[in-house]
Amino acid sequence: MTDEVDVIDAGPKIVAPLNELIPVKESEVKPVSNISADLPEGRWIIANTKIDYRASVGQLQETADGVAVQENMLQALEIETGDHVRYFKL
Repeated sequence: MTDEVDVIDAGPKIVAPLNELIPVKESEVKPVSNISADLPEGRWIIANTKIDYRASVGQLQETADGVAVQENMLQALEIETGDHVRYFKL
């Protein structure tokens, strides 16, 4: 692993300490504890933690035992209740 981040495939690279990038510093990893259609306003970047990486922008609510997301987020990230997601608020 290097400290290089390819901002755009085949584009310029930015060299930075990985742990200093805001998405890395401020993100958390928790399991999806439940599904809810009624989540508070706010935009989060939410990603699965699988080799087949997927990420999306959506709503999320932190709970005592993980996070709640909407049903369409499970489909977009190809995850199920109990799977872990990495997320941070925009």
